[in-house]
Amino acid sequence: MKFLIALLRSPQAAVDACGDVEQQRRIAVTSLWVIALGGVLFGAAVGSFRGFPQFGIAALKLPVVTLLTLAAAGPAFYGIASAVDRQLSFRATLALVLCAGARSSLVLIALAPLLALAVDFGAAYPLVRLAAVFSYGLAGLSALAFILRALGPGRGRLLGTLSFVMTFLVIGAQTAWLCRPYLGDPRDETVPLFAHGRVEGGLFGALADGGGR
Repeated sequence: MKFLIALLRSPQAAVDACGDVEQQRRIAVTSLWVIALGGVLFGAAVGSFRGFPQFGIAALKLPVVTLLTLAAAGPAFYGIASAVDRQLSFRATLALVLCAGARSSLVLIALAPLLALAVDFGAAYPLVRLAAVFSYGLAGLSALAFILRALGPGRGRLLGTLSFVMTFLVIGAQTAWLCRPYLGDPRDETVPLFAHGRVEGGLFGALADGGGR
């Protein structure tokens, strides 16, 4: 619990803890639990728009998407940090990435009840979708602030941060696209487990094709 409080109130203390070999395992385990919990709760809130079983499906898919994205983004961040002359061990780098994911998940945990309340009050599909995107945006900004602090001051900080953000967005967007839907289009009588119709190239293939089929 102390670590989670520090992650929100004293991010520099959390950054310093990631460099401590004796704390890295505990940090990683705690962060993974928080990421999973945040994905489950926020996914359930999103999926509640369509009710059972969609809220259960979304609750399972969102943490999977986040963890898969972090699994690829973690090693990428290690390479980026090395490229901008940040001397971080691989374990410390992974701990930092997991902490950033945990920080964003804490924001999602806080916002999940508000989204669920909006759904319960009968918010329209476009509004719920916009609220979900806005919530993820706030969570992402929280994680971004942590990454900036983790890279520290000095030359290459902005380049390193932008490189990681672009890498994370590409991986995350593609993973989320492959696992959609979460909210579920109200025009569908039954929300499928995964979206019907395959578009070569996933999200980016769909964008190149003008939105896909």
